[in-house]
Amino acid sequence: MKTHGSNRLLTGRDMALAAAIAAAMCVTFWLFSSGAELRVTFIPGALVSLGIIGHLYVRRTPLPLPQRVLPVYMIALAWQGVHFAEEHAAGFWRDFPVLYGGQAASTNLFTWFNMTAYAVFSLATVASLVGHVRPLVMPSMFFVVYGCLANAISHVTWSVMEGGYFPGLYTGLMYLVIGPVLLRRVWPNSTWRHLAAVVATFLVTMVPLEVILAAR
Repeated sequence: MKTHGSNRLLTGRDMALAAAIAAAMCVTFWLFSSGAELRVTFIPGALVSLGIIGHLYVRRTPLPLPQRVLPVYMIALAWQGVHFAEEHAAGFWRDFPVLYGGQAASTNLFTWFNMTAYAVFSLATVASLVGHVRPLVMPSMFFVVYGCLANAISHVTWSVMEGGYFPGLYTGLMYLVIGPVLLRRVWPNSTWRHLAAVVATFLVTMVPLEVILAAR
């Protein structure tokens, strides 16, 4: 009979399925990107997310309890709606793809893409933490790692590159607070050194790519 703790432990099969989900996400991001915009942001985010899940698997660390994660996760997801509103109103759908040599997205496509992603993140989090469908921790972790933490880093990077405001900056800055707290919640037994290592990984991989591959 499985204990509650064993229900939260990742198995080899779980890890393989999480890796397959990550691979599918990366392929989708590569194909969906009209320029390099999703390739320099979402793909590093997916790989770092999978790396954290791999750490949980190797260290035999159970997934966190729902009551530890869901309150902060819901705050992050609610704020994501506000962040989306700023991006939509300020023209992120236009400026972000163009910055990386792509074509401006339509507002309809931008809305559908984001709302669908938020639905996937929400359902995956409930399924993985409450329903014990453990491989679905991959899209859930991606929201935490890129949607929150790395998203804030990216918005700061783009604003520095542009020498001023880049759409989404103001609400994105809030994730400099929410992101670290939420990452600590979904990563049991993590320390601030673990968080610093994740931030450093993005600073030496994603940020250089965002700067080098920009079209202007």
